[in-house]
Amino acid sequence: MERPTRFHLLQALALPLIVGGMTRFVPVTPSSAASVSWVAYVANWMGDTVTPVDLATDTAGTPIAAGSAPTAIAITPNDRIVFVTNSGDTVTPINVATETAGKPIDVGNDPTAIAITPDGKTAYVADGGSDTVTAINLATRTAGRPIRVESDASSIAIAPDGRTAYVVNGAGLITPIDVATNTAGTPIAVVRGAWTMAITPDGKTAYVVTNDTVIPVDLASHTVGSPIVTAGDLDAIAITPDSKTAYVSSNEANGIITPIDLSTDTAGVPISVGENPAGIAITPIRMAWPANRRVAAATADWTAYVANFGSNTVTPIDVATDTADTPIRVGTNPDAIAITPDGKSAYVADSEPYGCHGQRYSSGCGLVTPINLATKTIGTSIAIAGDPVAIAITPDGRTAYVVNGAGTVTPIDVATDTAGRPIKVGSSPDAIAITPDGRTAYVVNGAGTVTPINVVTNTAGKPIRVGDHPGAIAIAPDGRTAYVTNRAVCCDLCSRPVTKNALGNVVIPINLSTNVAGRPIRVGMGPDAIAITPDGRTAFVADGGSDTVTPISLATRAAGAPIVVAGDPDAIVITPDGRIAYVADWYGAAVSPIYVRTDTAGTEIPVGTSPAGIAISATREGPG
Repeated sequence: MERPTRFHLLQALALPLIVGGMTRFVPVTPSSAASVSWVAYVANWMGDTVTPVDLATDTAGTPIAAGSAPTAIAITPNDRIVFVTNSGDTVTPINVATETAGKPIDVGNDPTAIAITPDGKTAYVADGGSDTVTAINLATRTAGRPIRVESDASSIAIAPDGRTAYVVNGAGLITPIDVATNTAGTPIAVVRGAWTMAITPDGKTAYVVTNDTVIPVDLASHTVGSPIVTAGDLDAIAITPDSKTAYVSSNEANGIITPIDLSTDTAGVPISVGENPAGIAITPIRMAWPANRRVAAATADWTAYVANFGSNTVTPIDVATDTADTPIRVGTNPDAIAITPDGKSAYVADSEPYGCHGQRYSSGCGLVTPINLATKTIGTSIAIAGDPVAIAITPDGRTAYVVNGAGTVTPIDVATDTAGRPIKVGSSPDAIAITPDGRTAYVVNGAGTVTPINVVTNTAGKPIRVGDHPGAIAIAPDGRTAYVTNRAVCCDLCSRPVTKNALGNVVIPINLSTNVAGRPIRVGMGPDAIAITPDGRTAFVADGGSDTVTPISLATRAAGAPIVVAGDPDAIVITPDGRIAYVADWYGAAVSPIYVRTDTAGTEIPVGTSPAGIAISATREGPG
C-alpha cells in the first residue's frame, strides 16, 4: 500500500475506535497480587507493531510485531485474541499468549476501526473506503455480508449491552446498527469533524474525537457537551473499565497518548509511545512485565478440575485454552473436589456403598481420594464415616475438612492423609467454607442452620439460623461476611419438606463478627452454588432451577441480570485473577465459562457425565 498523506492517514487509517478491557500486570512473584495495574495496547501504523503501555507507571513496553500497517485493534472478552485491521483490506488475529498472528480475514476497503460485541461472538469492522461495516463471526473467523452506512466510515463502538453498534463518519454523523439484525438505522447528527468515539461502560456517554478535542455526548438525549482540549492530531480513544479515565492517542511529539479524567473532563500529562499511534485498547488479561519485557504468563498454567459424578472421573481443563484433558479415574460418584493451596494435590469426595477397605461405620462409609496433580495419578483413598459431599482445605494447606451426610465433618491431615475424629454438626450438612485467616470453618446444614467450627480445637459452635433449606456457602476475601444460598423447593432427596415460612431462591449474608444473618438477596430458582471474585466485589450464584447464573454486587447487595447457561448449573469456581467463572452444568455434561467483565457466557466445554464439583489450581509457574 502506498504511504498515505497526512490527510489520508487521518481520514482513512488513523481513526479507529478501539474498545477493550483492562489488563492486570503483576510482578513475577505469585504473592504480589496487590500491585496490579492496567495496560493499554497501541497500534503503530508506521512501525507495524503494537506497543503495550503500563498505565500504572505510564511507561511503554517492547513493541509486538502486528502485521502490515496496523491501524485499529480490539480484544476479545476472554482476553485471548487481539484483532488488528491492516492495509490490504484484512483483519489479522493475534494470539495474546504466544504473540503470533493467524490467517488474515478479508473485509471491505480500507478497514479503519474494529469493535467486538460483549459476548465475544462478533467483530464489527468500519470499512472507510467502501462505506460499509463488515460483521465477522469470531467462532469461524468468516466475514458476513457488508452493511451499508454513510460515506467515509471511520470509527465504530458497541454499546455495553451489546445491542447496538455506532458508526462514526467524517461528516459528524453516527449511524446505529442493530446487532440482532445487522441493519443500519437513522444517522444521528453530532459534530462535524468527528472521526472516532468511545462509550463509557454504563452506556450513558460517548466521547467523540475530533482533530484536537474530545467531546462528550449524552446517548439518551443526544446532547453534546463542552469540548475537552488536548494535543492536536488526535487519532483514537479508549476508556478504562472503571470509567475513570479515557486515553486518546495523538501523532504529535513522535506519538503520545493523553489521559482524560472523566470525573472532571480534563486532560492530563501526555505519555510518549511509538511513532504514529493509530489505535488503542485496554484489556484485563494478567501479564508479567519484568525488566521492560512483556511476558504472557497470565492463566497459562491454571487448570480447572471437574468431578464428574456420573463418570467416576475428574476432568482437567486448561484455563488458557478452555480445552479438556484426559479424565482421571477416581472412586464411585465423585461429588466434590478441593485443591491444596500449593496446587500440588486435589482431594475428591467419593461414595462407597460396599464398605471402605474392610472398615464399616454405622452411618455408612465414604472415601476421599487424593490426586497428585503433577502426575495426575491417584493415591490411596482415605476412609471416613458417612457419605462425603463437600470438602474445604485450610489456607495453610495442613487440613482438609470433609462434610459427611452422617451429620459430621471429618478433618484429614494432609501431610499423612489420615482421618481424624468426626466433628458433630447439624443434620444433612451439605457445604463448607473456611475463613481466609484459617481460624473458622462454616458448615451449611440442610436443617436450616450454619455451624461454625473452631479449626484450632475442632469443636463446633452455636448454629446460626439461615432459613429452611440452605445449600451452599462462600466467604468474602476480607473474611467479614459469609453468603449462604437457600433453595425454594425441596427436591425428592431432601430429608424433610419445606415449611410454610421457608425462605427460598435467596442468598443470605452472615456477619461473621456477630454470626448474625442479614437481609436475604433474591436470586434465581434453586440456587445450588456460590463463588466470590478475589476482589470481593461480586458473587456469582449458580441457579440450578432456572439454568442461570446470577451476579450479585456485594457492595450494594443487589442482584444483576441472570446469565443463561446449560442445564442445571450446580457448582462454580472463579479463576484467581477474577476474570472467568467456570460453572459445572449437571445435565449438560459440560462446563460453561462466564466472562466476569461482561457477565456473558462463553462456549461450553464438554466434560464427564453429571459434573458435580469444580476447583482451580491457583498456582502458576513464573515466566522464563
